[in-house]
Amino acid sequence: MLNIADTLYDWCRKGRPFALATVVEDRGSARLRPGTAVAVSGDGSAEGNVFGACVGSAVHSLCGQVLADRAAPARVAFGCSDPHPSPQGLICGGEIDILVQYVAPHTQAPLASALASHAEGRSLALAQIVDGPGELVGRILHIPDEGAHVGTLGTADDDRAIVAHAREVLKAGSTARIEASGAGGSGVCVRTRNLSVLVHVLVPPGALSTVDPRMAGV
Repeated sequence: MLNIADTLYDWCRKGRPFALATVVEDRGSARLRPGTAVAVSGDGSAEGNVFGACVGSAVHSLCGQVLADRAAPARVAFGCSDPHPSPQGLICGGEIDILVQYVAPHTQAPLASALASHAEGRSLALAQIVDGPGELVGRILHIPDEGAHVGTLGTADDDRAIVAHAREVLKAGSTARIEASGAGGSGVCVRTRNLSVLVHVLVPPGALSTVDPRMAGV
């Protein structure tokens, strides 16, 4: 999401609704890394580099539909494993999953807060639920490197677990996905729910030297 943070901040300041499409998983030889994002506003303006891929037109169409319907977040897979290839297949031979969600800035305080902090030159993590219970998919937490987080998953236990792991990802310096399970895998205890969380690392330009080169600009 770092690749379009400045535009998203501008749209949030102006209260402009938009559809946000985020690569949440890649497999095989896909060239778009998790965290890469594109946004489309109500007037059709688009920002981001997902459209540089062969799935661009399909993603643009999905964004338009989500904007028009103010629809619930939708996760869509694109790849070459389908036995009936379509124009939306990846010519690189890999597969990607994209989460498309409607964002109304006045109701998405965690995202607006995170983007404002990033614009002020602060490092932060932005935790985005990309798989799990339907009511949580698309939910976002703003997690600064220190201090209180913004947003909630509904319970203090859930929030504490995700915040702790997101801060570890922030320290590592590159966008990554974490899996949280009620079974307590990897030290995570999130009640009985399974959550897949994409942790976006947003850092000031001067801190990019600490980021995995493959993730720079994501």
